[in-house]
Amino acid sequence: MEEVRRVSARRVVMLSSSLVYGPHANSRIPITEDEVIRPEVSFVFARQLSSVEHVLDRWRRGSDDRSVAVLRPTVTMGLGASSSLARALAAGSGRRLGDEEPPAQFLHIDDLAAAVETVVVSEYDGVVNVAPDGWVPGDRVRALLGRRWQIPVPRWVREQLWALQWRFQRGPIPPGLGPYTTTSWVVANDRLQSLGWTSSVTNEQTFVEGTESPWWASITPKRRQELALGGVVVGVVIAVSAIVLIGVRAFRRRRQR
Repeated sequence: MEEVRRVSARRVVMLSSSLVYGPHANSRIPITEDEVIRPEVSFVFARQLSSVEHVLDRWRRGSDDRSVAVLRPTVTMGLGASSSLARALAAGSGRRLGDEEPPAQFLHIDDLAAAVETVVVSEYDGVVNVAPDGWVPGDRVRALLGRRWQIPVPRWVREQLWALQWRFQRGPIPPGLGPYTTTSWVVANDRLQSLGWTSSVTNEQTFVEGTESPWWASITPKRRQELALGGVVVGVVIAVSAIVLIGVRAFRRRRQR
């Protein structure tokens, strides 16, 4: 906000996320812009976006000549352009059984860029969801991922396993993101379409394109380095153990002679 005040801005365009709606079983599906934002309390990133939106809303209400456009895109992906967050959400999809499997949405990054252009050119003032038409059923997400049926486990057990995998560099789902993969939070795009925007890539096409490489290809260099160092340490321990074992066996053979 300091930069906004410094340049005496009268219009701000913010790229938020539909994560701010939160994964709630009592939400209307699809979620519209009129829904109260209730981000998952354990997911810091979603809470931060919600706080920024509130700050900008207060700033806009401070003067009649100010306007704020907030875009809330769903999971955004693309060939070589999928963020770690998007890959984590995709990796967490398709893990439940039957009717319990929640639907999901996947927005192509090119369609997001077109949405930003539409909002800027139209000088829209308010909130707009950004999502392709419709959504992908949970069982279809599972099929696209090539996953087999899995034994259902309680939600708290699943989230604890994800937390352990994340801690030991064995999984892409950070703490707090789990609920977004087990409850539907698909959004409506009617308001954005009324401004003239249309999606050019379907949910399924975007998902396939955005998940062509494995999740570990998107982790940060620091995490890769930590994982590599961990592998080196394990390798050294195994090598030393093997040498010691060979030495012990050789010593025993000599004594037997």
